Amino acid sequence: MNNRDIIVANRRSGAAAVELAISMTLLITIVFGCVDVGRFAYSYISISSATNEAAAFASLHGIGEFGGMEPWIAAVRQRAIDEAPSLDPPIQASDVTVDTSVLGQGLVSVSVDYTFQTVVSWPWLPSQLPMSRRVILNQTP
Repeated sequence: MNNRDIIVANRRSGAAAVELAISMTLLITIVFGCVDVGRFAYSYISISSATNEAAAFASLHGIGEFGGMEPWIAAVRQRAIDEAPSLDPPIQASDVTVDTSVLGQGLVSVSVDYTFQTVVSWPWLPSQLPMSRRVILNQTP
C-alpha cells in the first residue's frame, strides 16, 4: 500500500465519522421528540380520564353522603388523584377544581389543571406546557 492509498483511506474514514455524527444527532433528536410527544399524549389522556372519573363520582354521590360540602369536594379531588397515579409529577389536590356554583342547576363541574414537563429542553418549545380539562355532568337524583 502506498502513501496515496493511506491518505484516501483516512479521508473515507473521516467522512464516515462525520456522517455518523450527523445522522446520530438527528436520530437521537427524533427519538427524544417521540418520547416527549408520547408522554404529552399519555398525560393528556390521563388528565381527561381523571377529570371524567371525578365528575362521574361527583354526579353519582351527593353532598349528603359525605356530611357536608368540604368532605365531598375532598372526596372528588381524591378520586381524580387516584385515577392518574402514574403521572410524573402527580396531580395535586390544588390542581382539581370543583365548581360548586352549578350545583343548584343540577350539574357538577370538575376541572383538572396540570403542567406537563418535557424530558428535553427544546429550543422552540417551553419546558413546561399547561394542560386543562373540564367536565360538566348532570347530577343523578
